[in-house]
Amino acid sequence: KSSKVLESPRKSSKLLSTDDEGSTRQTAYFRRRLDDAPTRRTAYLLSTDFRSPRTRSSTRVLEDVGFEVALARPVPHKNRVLSNKLSMTKIYEKIAGRQTWSYVFENDIAIVQNITLDEIVEYERVAREVMYLGLCRYGNDDFLETTNASIRGRPVYATRGNTRCLHAIGLSPRGAKQLVDFSKRDPPPRIDAGLLRDGVARRVVRGCYMDVVLEEYTRTHPAVVVRYDLQSHVRGHRGVFFQDRGRFASQI
Repeated sequence: KSSKVLESPRKSSKLLSTDDEGSTRQTAYFRRRLDDAPTRRTAYLLSTDFRSPRTRSSTRVLEDVGFEVALARPVPHKNRVLSNKLSMTKIYEKIAGRQTWSYVFENDIAIVQNITLDEIVEYERVAREVMYLGLCRYGNDDFLETTNASIRGRPVYATRGNTRCLHAIGLSPRGAKQLVDFSKRDPPPRIDAGLLRDGVARRVVRGCYMDVVLEEYTRTHPAVVVRYDLQSHVRGHRGVFFQDRGRFASQI
């Protein structure tokens, strides 16, 4: 399969309904065809190099799940942290203008256990605005809350803050717009190369880390976690996708 560059999938044709008996039968036929059609969701994959082994590997993982992959180039900036935030914001703004949930991945992902797109889409009925398909937890499990839902016999959990990483998330159009607006509430703090090297850097530039922005957003908008029961070999990584730092070093 070939990946697209920020290109939306084709939309299904609209149904036409009339009072004519023959047309009604025809409408019912096309409705059945649409109901039987495979689920389609776009996965935006952020990458500086579309031909790199890490991007090719991540693309294969996503296509095997069933996603239509749209490759996205980062927004240029001399500071890579801010470049990542601007790049993610650009993708989220695109999702805000769509009709269905969309998904965003970084190009160092791997999968803990096989999953189908149909199963992932089932979580959309439980989530409100955002979901983690993989997260980096720290501390205890106090940030977790149970939902009344179960999917394929497994309980569904949601998280309120105390999580990091941005390697695998899902957003509804409303959630994408809210997250973009939330990220712009306060002007980003000044980036200083010296501060980035010392121990207080995280506090000084925390508004420039999009994963921290998302963490704060989920404190008031809990994020459903896809398969929280799964844990990779990377300590603290929960969910169906994880960052394979053993194969691919961080680029931020």
